[in-house]
Amino acid sequence: MWDREFDREELYYSSLREAREEAWGKAEQKERLQFAQRLLAEGLDNDIIARCTTLPLSLVEQLRSQLVAGF
Repeated sequence: MWDREFDREELYYSSLREAREEAWGKAEQKERLQFAQRLLAEGLDNDIIARCTTLPLSLVEQLRSQLVAGF
């Protein structure tokens, strides 16, 4: 009985931790994208932006294309 309650509680708290980590990850990714957009607007090179934000170069290139297209 006690083991089942403990397992259920552990599962609950584990799920909360995972949800919190996922939320933090999404917020961090959003901040990096916004930072990359600001750097692009300042005219920095794609390679530099990718290194500074740790975003993939292909994503930075995509962001630049969107900026040029006016999105």
